[in-house]
Amino acid sequence: VADEIVRPKPKALSEKHVEQEELLRQTTIEKLGERHNAEL
Repeated sequence: VADEIVRPKPKALSEKHVEQEELLRQTTIEKLGERHNAEL
């Protein structure tokens, strides 16, 4: 895991990865919110 951090990644690849992470985070938050609303 440490090697991945040290090794520089292509900028386009890292930006795409960040976008995917953000999408995943938003989707997870929405799912958690829906579950929370259903419990109320």
